[in-house]
Amino acid sequence: MWAVFGIVIFAGLVFLIEGSKIRMEQNFRDYWIYGGFMVISTTLSIAKALDLTIPNPIDWIAVVYKPISDMIEHL
Repeated sequence: MWAVFGIVIFAGLVFLIEGSKIRMEQNFRDYWIYGGFMVISTTLSIAKALDLTIPNPIDWIAVVYKPISDMIEHL
């Protein structure tokens, strides 16, 4: 639980420091993209700290291409 608290505090501080630099430059699109990546990375870090299983990107690729592979094998 303390790990989650530390991750959230650290991510918040990084976002305040780096996000304010981006916002000062009036790059609002970059600001939103940066915020989105921060949310994704913080969520993955919390999941890792809680020992949740995080799927490998290769698993998603296999799910997408498995039906195509089966169709080609039956030809």
